[in-house]
Amino acid sequence: MGIALPKFLLNMDGASGGIMLLGIVGLCILFPLMIAVIYLSRSSKYTGNYVMHQTLSTYYYFMKPSLAPSKVMDVFIKAAEYMEMPVRRSDDEPLQKLFVAVRSELNLDLKNIRTEQAKFWKQHPSLVKMELLIQAHLTRESFALTPALVKDYRHMLELAPRLLEELVKIALLPRSPNGFGWLRPAIGVVELSQSIIQAVPLSARKAGGGNSEGIAPFLQLPHFTEATVKKIARK
Repeated sequence: MGIALPKFLLNMDGASGGIMLLGIVGLCILFPLMIAVIYLSRSSKYTGNYVMHQTLSTYYYFMKPSLAPSKVMDVFIKAAEYMEMPVRRSDDEPLQKLFVAVRSELNLDLKNIRTEQAKFWKQHPSLVKMELLIQAHLTRESFALTPALVKDYRHMLELAPRLLEELVKIALLPRSPNGFGWLRPAIGVVELSQSIIQAVPLSARKAGGGNSEGIAPFLQLPHFTEATVKKIARK
């Protein structure tokens, strides 16, 4: 059995016939094959929830029963999806300015502020960028971002719900003989998720002034800032 092809395609005496044959083979066979290989190689990296397998491994490794809510952010930003986001030289100055704006939310030891700042900037550039972008969102400083950072900021927010969902699942994985997960880190993930949805700083959730939820509920109101809440509290 043979495959019937037009005679002009088999006429290698003319360059056009050979080129056309190669073009058809490349377009109809090689190109779809390349697309299939690329798709399969990429899809094998992701779970059914479109979260990278590497991210789940990282989250599982860093998840501890003693993980404090204030440390959940450090685990969250280690997602492979975030680590793959580009860090450009043009981002250096805007990120430096953003660092100054959100520094109070970075859990730096004020007694050793210079050492703490140096330690912060020695982290992987992607970790630094992601934490600053998330803090810009929580403190509502995103208006000051450059167009390039705004694109990264939006992508970060698009990924956040899926990553937080997987992070809380890992915290609640049955580990005890009774089949229970770890409550403390799970609460921390839920609080981080609420803060991202509401765009309020994690520090605003700390109890104070007789309010177990801190000032976070007030900061959700339009035009309310921390200074506004303090003025109301004094009255």
